[in-house]
Amino acid sequence: MQKILHSDAVHNALIKRGVTQKDLASEVGVSAQAVTNWLKGKDFPRPSALLKLAATLQLSFEELVSTTDTNQPIVAFRKKGAAITTNAHINKAKEIGVLLKPLVPYLGRQQTLRTLITRPSTEYDKLQSAALETRRRLGIGEQAVLGYESLIGEFRNSGAVLMPVMWGAKQRHENAVHIRLPKEDVTFILLNLDTRLEDFKFWMAHELAHIYTPDLAGTEEGEDYADAFAGALLFPEPCVEACYPAISRKRNEQSVIKTLFNCAREHFISINTIYRQVQDFARARQLPALKIAENEL
Repeated sequence: MQKILHSDAVHNALIKRGVTQKDLASEVGVSAQAVTNWLKGKDFPRPSALLKLAATLQLSFEELVSTTDTNQPIVAFRKKGAAITTNAHINKAKEIGVLLKPLVPYLGRQQTLRTLITRPSTEYDKLQSAALETRRRLGIGEQAVLGYESLIGEFRNSGAVLMPVMWGAKQRHENAVHIRLPKEDVTFILLNLDTRLEDFKFWMAHELAHIYTPDLAGTEEGEDYADAFAGALLFPEPCVEACYPAISRKRNEQSVIKTLFNCAREHFISINTIYRQVQDFARARQLPALKIAENEL
């Protein structure tokens, strides 16, 4: 059994008191990084610090601490926009994972040697290196359109099972749910088909990043990395370099948007993905950024 802090309870208590994590760290007598590690589940407070934490936040032990089974399903969400994932959503997904366990013996022999990104980083050059290495392994060129067949094949090679679902566009907030069964060493990925086609490939690439970084699954750091990796994989730097000169020559917003749209249509991904990759490229290479905001696309 493993003990972790109820991060939602801590955050809610901080909001109620109107203080920050840094303030909390000062009151408890630890570093701000220690509090961050506690909330991410990377570490657990010593008994004395736990008592100070409970007293400071005015939380009971049951409210503050969660005792988990390390064999429980590990869950990660790909969410719609600013939708917030609550404990209720996580627990529901874990229940789905428990129901999926009896299916594992019928899946056949799973791949044991799998690709992992051992030092995931959102730093631009490291991210591009990981994305281009993945493309080489998939057998596609640096500027080629990444097809569904390559992504699906990589999921299969990585011991992941894709499960298409029809959750509806409005009834639920999930675009995709990643459920890893650690004891069985199998990952199920539920993908919502009731969505915009230009976003679907991005979600698949996002979930592939979770497969490559299993230790980050279920954390904010993992979600941030998966988003960054997905964009770099679908439209890496060589693709940006090919379209950036044409974009930078445009003199008005409509021409810029049209060029971005043409790139997005060619690769069958969203214009927002193209926009973010162009802006990241310009920032990293100290080139002029696009002078339009993402919400104007």
